Amino acid sequence: MGCLPGVRDTPRGYRIDAVLISDNVILPIEFKSTTADAAALRQAEDYGLELADFHRESVSHPIAPVLCAGEASYSPSNLSSLPRSGVTTVSTTPPAQLAETLAQVEQHFRQFNKVPIDT
Repeated sequence: MGCLPGVRDTPRGYRIDAVLISDNVILPIEFKSTTADAAALRQAEDYGLELADFHRESVSHPIAPVLCAGEASYSPSNLSSLPRSGVTTVSTTPPAQLAETLAQVEQHFRQFNKVPIDT
């Protein structure tokens, strides 16, 4: 996995905490110290949509936002369908399961991606 240059500050002024890319998927990650409330979920979703809408290099690749919150329960996104936007619903995870969550999302998209993302 690598970092995606030029996307930390989005056109609407958001600052994404982290963006990881693999050969198969782009993962914007939002970190919160406490709960995974509705505002935090919306923020993570917005980051994915910002990449899909405004970052030219992200347009043709699946984007799977992740919210990592101290009091979050593990809730993987429904990865079985990818909306037209190319952005999945947000996966939530506590910090202890972040690596596992990222690995599961990457593994899921490995089966679909015919052309690796150029990192």
